[in-house]
Amino acid sequence: TYTFVIPADITDTFGDKTSLPDNTKFMVSATFEEDPSLVKTYPVFMSEMTNGDVVSDKETAAIGETVTLTVEPATGYKLNEIKVVAGYEPESTGGGGRAPRKVGASFVQYCVVNTIKVDDTTYTFVIPADITDTFGDKTSLPDNTKFMVSATFEEEHKTGVETIKAIDGKAIQGIYNLNGQKVTRVGNGVYVIRYSDGTSAKVRY
Repeated sequence: TYTFVIPADITDTFGDKTSLPDNTKFMVSATFEEDPSLVKTYPVFMSEMTNGDVVSDKETAAIGETVTLTVEPATGYKLNEIKVVAGYEPESTGGGGRAPRKVGASFVQYCVVNTIKVDDTTYTFVIPADITDTFGDKTSLPDNTKFMVSATFEEEHKTGVETIKAIDGKAIQGIYNLNGQKVTRVGNGVYVIRYSDGTSAKVRY
């Protein structure tokens, strides 16, 4: 709350003091700046994942903010795909008269958000100001939007001479397939391992 008093006289722009003219009017003006505490933020949450996890550096973020995702595969697994979906939970009204595609039992998709790979375990995305929904319609980001992060992981297959060397513990002179051909990489199958001490063994991989 602010107040002011109507003066009996004024000092004009030339520095002269005079009685308040009869035609005087009083104009009130104000400027405003954004209050950071009132900026709208949107929840970021993880879907259920197996064989790994993803951790977000933010639980909520405002439009234009960057969210950093850290991928944590379980031992023996690597990331197959990571995806960020903008959507809403079905108890909210959603947008428009057409129902967007369901992602799961408790989340409905507006659109997929672009992610940027920083390195093998770090990804980022930016909270967008608007979205293009599954029908191709562009609209401002609805207030009820949430961002769901999901990821799938696949088994990390080890290939190569060092893998077989670890199985026996001896120095390897060569690895051969059952046709007698020397190989440098291995997959599923049976191989003949020749060691530097003159012995050999068949190993199934």
